[in-house]
Amino acid sequence: MQNVRRSAKTVGYPINRIFLLIYLLSSSVVFATDADDERHLKPENRPGEVAAQMHQIPTQIVVSGAKVPTTPFELLKNVKIVMDQHLLQREDFYTEANLRKVLGGTNIVLGGSFGTQKYADIRGYDTIVQPLKLWPDKPNVIPGLLVRLWRTQQADGAITGELSLSVRRSGIFPDYETVEGLFKSNREVQFGNPYIHERIEHPTSPHGNDRVEYKGTDGPFQQSIRLGFAADGTLSELAYDDLQ
Repeated sequence: MQNVRRSAKTVGYPINRIFLLIYLLSSSVVFATDADDERHLKPENRPGEVAAQMHQIPTQIVVSGAKVPTTPFELLKNVKIVMDQHLLQREDFYTEANLRKVLGGTNIVLGGSFGTQKYADIRGYDTIVQPLKLWPDKPNVIPGLLVRLWRTQQADGAITGELSLSVRRSGIFPDYETVEGLFKSNREVQFGNPYIHERIEHPTSPHGNDRVEYKGTDGPFQQSIRLGFAADGTLSELAYDDLQ
């Protein structure tokens, strides 16, 4: 009888092990502690996913008060919004959707590297300023209006936003008084001198060929606006810097 019990015990032991193994495999039991689960869920343990999220820049941001410009004055008003809201400082502003809504244009070229420099070249303003023909008997034309933007971040973290607007036809954009009323604000006038063109025409307005620069601060931002006027006193050039 004692031999029988010993024999049964010897045979039953491996059978129990087999049943236990089958149970574990069929129930998909994973031997992991709560700490392990928490570690795997933490963002720092998914660098690829976090990096992807950090690089996902929205295609369109909300810009208060802006609508797609259809006239020269509407475009200048939107440039003022860009200045007041310091949009040139924002990397997520440099997308085709944002630029088309705020600054118009139908031909937008973006460039630059992530985090250090961004730029945009905006053309296609034919409904605002007609292109200029290079030669009367040839179809070659140049844009009547060109807008460019830059954002540069220095190694010390300082960010500079720049915008330039060039008008190649006179008599289209607003005159000196209108432009000054829009951009002067509380900024200090630095100088008002004849604007240096490659080919200067005789002025036909009291402010013809003038240039004016306004400088001021807005919290941590240092701003400067340079305005140039054609011979008839209408705006021909605008350059803006926003340094933080």
